[in-house]
Amino acid sequence: MIYFVQEENNGLIKIGYSTNPEKRLKTLQSKATKKLSIMKTREGDYDTESFLHIKFLNHLAYNEWFYPHKELIDYIKNLDEIMIEEAYMDGYGELLCYMQNNIDREDDIIFLKKLKHDLRYLIKQISKKLKNK
Repeated sequence: MIYFVQEENNGLIKIGYSTNPEKRLKTLQSKATKKLSIMKTREGDYDTESFLHIKFLNHLAYNEWFYPHKELIDYIKNLDEIMIEEAYMDGYGELLCYMQNNIDREDDIIFLKKLKHDLRYLIKQISKKLKNK
């Protein structure tokens, strides 16, 4: 699990990986001079953590701690939408590969037209949910 921990008063943000972010927060807090809190968590592993460290490298303070730059804050704030998009893109890529290798019947075209309709409906539903948050 990827976690985003921030020091009090909009302080530095740690991007880390742990199987138990709450326990990790207690360990971090025992060594910290400022109060820490978990801003958000997301699914992920060490590769995800490394990717995020590189993504926000321009805002690195030291080790795994980053300045609370607008780009990082916006990423954390929009994390739910980003996770939906990532999941969609993963599934979408697999579907495209399958369809490119297997489209050879009229039924496939009918399936794609229905999929297009279903995706439009799903996008509308997700958009409504996100607006209500």
